[in-house]
Amino acid sequence: MRRIVLFVLLFVLVFQPASCYRKIIGRRALDENFFSGLWGAILVKDGEQTTCEIGLIGLSAGMVPANCLDFTGSSGNNLNADTSYKAYLYDGQVGSEPVVYTIEQSDIHVHPMYNSSNFAYNMAILEFNKNSQDTTKTYVGSTVAYVANKSYTQRSLGSDLKHWNATLFGQERDDLHDVCAENDSTYAISATRFYCNNATFSSVGGDTCATPYSAVYAEQYDELVLLALYSHSVILGTDMCSDQWVNYYVYTYYFIEYAVEVLNRSIDYTTGIKITNSTADPPSPLSLSQPADADLTGKMRVGGNFYAKQSGVTSTTTDDISRPTTESNGGSSSDGSSGSDKTQKIVIGIVVPVAAIIMIVCVAVLHRLWKRRRANRTWQPRAEELHMHDIANDLVVEHAIQPSSLLPPPYSASSNNAANLADQNAESLTNAVPDPVDPDDVIKQSEKKA
Repeated sequence: MRRIVLFVLLFVLVFQPASCYRKIIGRRALDENFFSGLWGAILVKDGEQTTCEIGLIGLSAGMVPANCLDFTGSSGNNLNADTSYKAYLYDGQVGSEPVVYTIEQSDIHVHPMYNSSNFAYNMAILEFNKNSQDTTKTYVGSTVAYVANKSYTQRSLGSDLKHWNATLFGQERDDLHDVCAENDSTYAISATRFYCNNATFSSVGGDTCATPYSAVYAEQYDELVLLALYSHSVILGTDMCSDQWVNYYVYTYYFIEYAVEVLNRSIDYTTGIKITNSTADPPSPLSLSQPADADLTGKMRVGGNFYAKQSGVTSTTTDDISRPTTESNGGSSSDGSSGSDKTQKIVIGIVVPVAAIIMIVCVAVLHRLWKRRRANRTWQPRAEELHMHDIANDLVVEHAIQPSSLLPPPYSASSNNAANLADQNAESLTNAVPDPVDPDDVIKQSEKKA
């Protein structure tokens, strides 16, 4: 019985969804206050802040979309040597002054397969603060397996670049696979390498403009991890302030191998079952097929820094980016709950353990009933033999005879003939009972002795 119970418990722990035994239910409130306390960084070009998030790899390197950089030449892949870059690090304190590091041109590593036309392999590795001995860990997340609470963020500085605003926060949205595939042929055949949705906030180019968030974070194995960085969008129209956006985010996991190559060090990341690093578990590199481009007639493909792209469209917000109250395209309020997906995780987390307990109780009850029924139906020779001992003892007391003469022969497995056994028992009992004693004989024997 113990083995059955242990097996059932082991089955439940191993095979139930990860969301049932990871600490993602009620562990912490993932809202703008939480994200405002999270380390992060943005890219600053020529003294102007951008909407480009730097996905930190520790506090001395990071990933940034390549289309956030300036290029020259016919190929569009040669860095503009005249552009200066800096990393502004956020230490988790709203209103605090940023920690600033200069990024040298030689420390910018654009992915060798970056395509500036369709934004395939849209990533660059940045190095800064190279002499730092800081051991602060940041984690890159693996793909969507075993992740919860996917959330969008947008960091920004005040207009003087001297203090940090509160981090903008957007809730998890459904992946619009069909619409995303229709408007980007690379996504259509490599969808598992991207995360796609229509989540936007309105603030960069004024209240009438939609702007995609710069990063996607999520919970994975009890850690808040960088899941994806914004790559590009397809606008269904020709208006930069159109609200019909399809946004493509590329998973940072697929660029860990390239980052290890240029940084020459191990990188920490999470999987669905553990925290690991690129030395112990080399990650899979990004592999994209690049078919003929999708038809963009009547559409626009955009990416990179939206301060520059939307500043001339309408009156630009020149001071702090304001907190969005709603998301476009029917999005939920940024103060709302994380939606039906979180509710589903909570339901699964409750139902599965309860069902497991009920199943264990049912197995225990059925096993007990089975044992009782089996005992009632089974012939037990030893029990019958003990019962015969009881009968013999009663005869000894009543007739003063030797108990050994009353006992039947021991049960033998070879004596499986019930009739023979019954005859033997009857004969033994018959022979054991003495002949009746005549009182006159007793008197005569007494007189002789006298």
